[in-house]
Amino acid sequence: MGITRLYLALCVVAAHSTPLLPWATHGGTEAVEIFFMISGFYMALIAAKYESNREFYASRFLRIYVPYYAVCIGVLSVSAVAGLLTGKWLQLNSYCTWNTGQNGVLGLAIATFGNLFIFASDWTLFLSDEPGQGLQFTTNFHELPNPLSKYLLIPPAWSVGVELVFYLAVPFLNRLRTRWLLACLGVSLLVRIIAYESYGLNFDPWTYRFMPFEMALFLLGMLSCRWYQFLSSSKPFSSWVDGLSRLKLWQFISGALFIFWLAYVTIGMLEWLRVASEIAPLVSYLVWFGLLPILFGSTSKNVVDRFLGDLSYPIYLTHYFIVGLIGAVSTRVEFANGLRGPIVAALSIGVSLLMMFFIVEPLEKRRRAWAKQLSGK
Repeated sequence: MGITRLYLALCVVAAHSTPLLPWATHGGTEAVEIFFMISGFYMALIAAKYESNREFYASRFLRIYVPYYAVCIGVLSVSAVAGLLTGKWLQLNSYCTWNTGQNGVLGLAIATFGNLFIFASDWTLFLSDEPGQGLQFTTNFHELPNPLSKYLLIPPAWSVGVELVFYLAVPFLNRLRTRWLLACLGVSLLVRIIAYESYGLNFDPWTYRFMPFEMALFLLGMLSCRWYQFLSSSKPFSSWVDGLSRLKLWQFISGALFIFWLAYVTIGMLEWLRVASEIAPLVSYLVWFGLLPILFGSTSKNVVDRFLGDLSYPIYLTHYFIVGLIGAVSTRVEFANGLRGPIVAALSIGVSLLMMFFIVEPLEKRRRAWAKQLSGK
């Protein structure tokens, strides 16, 4: 599953820059929603292993916030140095140029709260605080002259804010019977379809950023985990995934690419069958419901695969700032426009490898013990 997570992170990189591969890959929207499914799968798998809810929350806190704050410090440092030396404040520009003629104090405070705690970072996509209007709900932040999301130091962290809300619910959801999880999933999907068809909310941010709608993806991942646990009790399945785990690297990569291609083609096929385009990806995720148990079962003991999977989070956090950094100097580096995607990917991977060796890996060796301490054990 690690290669899958790395692939999805690179799909997001491509969505924010330029394509990395000469063939079609998943778009940013699909990549993020499949990430949500994978989160649901993993959380259903590990939540019961913790002795208490507090220990689970503490472990998630360390896993999410330590790399996040490390990237925030880097973004703040580079932006401040660039601003002092060149006058280009990069990700700090919105703060440095802020005045009440752009956004109100309350809107700025909410965005700042999102930067500090990640929670509420996704709220900046559904709220506005324009001059003379005050804080209010908005259906399309793209139409705003001064969206609150411009104050986010790490803009892609909105999805982490969505995940954090799910993490809070995991210990309780994991205790529900399967039929109740299915009922919750059905409600989430039904409300989403009604919003699409009856209220016309079939555009960004509603298509993949609204937590109540995205809950269906997390729940589908949890149900996929339960399906995996059921299959694991079967000798034929266990023998089959063990055989897959012994494949040579080139065979595994070829199989993984075929799976990604199959899931991508499913979306195109559904659109060809004239299913509404905003609904087609939702139906295609049923393919991933069946794939996740196979991907996890065949790679769960592979140390390299796990390392690649862990690399996806730092790449996700760092790439957007690197895109902006390259954009700020692209007038001097002409070839950057044509090769922006590969350059961003290479730099993001390089920075992420440093984070893995100096931050993430040392943290992982102590995270379980620290989580026990933070939970009071």
